[in-house]
Amino acid sequence: AFKMAKDMIVVMPNVNGAKDEDVISDFSKDLKPAIEAKYSVAKDRHTTAVAGYGTGGRIALCIGLTMEDQVAYTGALAPVEGALSYVDKASFGVPSEYSDKSFVMIQKGKSDNVAGNAPADYQKALSANGTDCLYLEMEGSHDTALYKNGLYNLIRRLFKKGTDDEGVSNGFVTKVPDDVDRAQPNQRGRIEVITYDTETYDEGNSVKMQKWANVFLPYDYDPDKKYNVLYLMHGGGENADTW
Repeated sequence: AFKMAKDMIVVMPNVNGAKDEDVISDFSKDLKPAIEAKYSVAKDRHTTAVAGYGTGGRIALCIGLTMEDQVAYTGALAPVEGALSYVDKASFGVPSEYSDKSFVMIQKGKSDNVAGNAPADYQKALSANGTDCLYLEMEGSHDTALYKNGLYNLIRRLFKKGTDDEGVSNGFVTKVPDDVDRAQPNQRGRIEVITYDTETYDEGNSVKMQKWANVFLPYDYDPDKKYNVLYLMHGGGENADTW
C-alpha cells in the first residue's frame, strides 16, 4: 500500500516433513518446479527469496545457504537451532562469487526463549565465514508480534540489491509503523491453494505423498509478466494458513 515493497508472488507451503532434508528436497525437486510451471515467476536467483520463522527460519537458512545458485535472498525470523547440524559450519555462508549479489537477514527477539541463542550463533557463523548479514535484535518473545515486525523488515528490503533502493537493505531496526498496520488497501491481491506431488525422500524407503501450499498473487496478477517470488515457511506445529 505504501509502495515500499516490490511486486512479488508469495508461496506459503505446508512444511510438514519429518526432517529438514526432506523439506529441502521437497522444495528443490517438487515445490519450486510446480510453482514455476503454474505461475509466471522469474526463475533467476536475484528474483527468488526464501524465508520463515522458528522452524521455518531454520529451514530457510538451510535452503538459502545450500542453494545459493538459485536463491539470492534469505530471511530467518527467530530461527531455532539445527541449521549448523545440516549445513557444515565451515561452509555456513554465501560463496564469494555471490557475496555482493545476496542478502541475508536474521532476526532475534530479546526475550525469545524458544529460539534462544540460535539466531546469534547463526550470525557469528556467517560472520566467521565472511558473509555479511543484517542482524536485527528486537524487543519481543517468540510470538506473532515478533514475526510480524520481522516480516515487515524483510519484505521492504527484498529484491533491491543493485537498484536505487539498495540502501534500505541495511540500517535501523523498526517495528511496523502504525499507519502501515492500519492500512486497508483498496487493491488487494488474492490467495490460491495448490497441491503438488512430492515424497518423503528417505533414502531407500521414500514414500510418495501430496502436499499443499497457499499462493498469494499480487493485485492485477498478469501471467505475461515475470514476478519475483518469496517462499515463506511457517513455524513448528503450524501450517500454511498460519501466515
